[in-house]
Amino acid sequence: MPQDIFDEISNAFERGGTAQAIQSLINILKQSGDFHRLFEARTMQARHALGLPLLSHASSSDLPTHVRTQLEDQMIAACREVGEALLESGDIAAGYQYLQMIGELDLVRTALETTSPEEQDVPSFVEIALSRGVHPVRGIDLILKHYGLCQAISACESLLAQGTPITTRDQAIRRLVRAVHEELVHRLQSEIEQREGSAPTSSDVESLLKGRDWLFEEDNYHIDTSHLNAIVRMARLLGPGPEIEHAVALCTYGNQLSSKYRYPDPAPFEDVYSDSRRFFLILSGEDAEDGLRFFKEQAERLDPSEVGTYPSEVYLHLLRETGRWQDAIDYIEKRLSDLPSNLTSAINSLCEVSRNFDAMSRFARERHDPISFLASLASRESIAE
Repeated sequence: MPQDIFDEISNAFERGGTAQAIQSLINILKQSGDFHRLFEARTMQARHALGLPLLSHASSSDLPTHVRTQLEDQMIAACREVGEALLESGDIAAGYQYLQMIGELDLVRTALETTSPEEQDVPSFVEIALSRGVHPVRGIDLILKHYGLCQAISACESLLAQGTPITTRDQAIRRLVRAVHEELVHRLQSEIEQREGSAPTSSDVESLLKGRDWLFEEDNYHIDTSHLNAIVRMARLLGPGPEIEHAVALCTYGNQLSSKYRYPDPAPFEDVYSDSRRFFLILSGEDAEDGLRFFKEQAERLDPSEVGTYPSEVYLHLLRETGRWQDAIDYIEKRLSDLPSNLTSAINSLCEVSRNFDAMSRFARERHDPISFLASLASRESIAE
């Protein structure tokens, strides 16, 4: 800030009074990058224009409605101006503080995505991106890069527990699936090079494992087995996509681990890597009929009162993600009396994606569910229009 700022303000005041002095101060603060004081100066400018004291600690609620509205509009504009200026200067944490007050976070989201933080700024970037929910996927990326896979997995599990929107959740999981697959391929290639003297050119896990049982001698493993189990479990939330091929590869690897590292999951994934591989192959379009038959048998064999609804949810998820909507509706009609009420959302979702609102109405009547029934009528009406 220039040393003669007070002279400049005084000269401006003599030339044009308070309004010109405030504008002079605003110009100086902009040029010097003193954006926090710029916000205060903009506030003073707004108050002066409205005939209010420049400095006041009184509540704005005491002002007449029309005055309060104008002042609030000017304050919003000031927050926007200062927040954007701080983002442009690279101070994302400070810019966020202003823009979050007015609920305008798109620019913060863009800044997080396009800016590579200095090491000392990483914690604040992660805090805003992940903890504040501005850009969770970017937060996961930063944790992966700066803190490693273990913390990234923990962060993603926290996102899942918070009920993160499905699109964001899936993006984060896909990032982790790719990262774990890349790490596994790299470590397998390195060990093979050490043993055989030359690095394999293939990055296909099945090819890297073929004929190399020695990779697993003496209960050997190449990536943290708890990480592997967590990623496979999270990947089962996904629908079809390139990461499903990576998930198949991770399960192919997991199947060859010592039994002490193959931690069982709840039914229908007791043989965690074998059953999960079958699941992922269905989503990738391989062995779909046999795989679906297996999961249907598991859902019908297991008593929901003992194991919960998860086996049925898994089967319905697979039917939906592979576009077998009528099969899903037929299954629901057959099993409706056995399916607990907490599957209502999944059932309605299937009816909506298949646009079968007649079935949705029938299910709602049978389950004495007036909310879903009304939703089916409204949805059917919207199609007719």
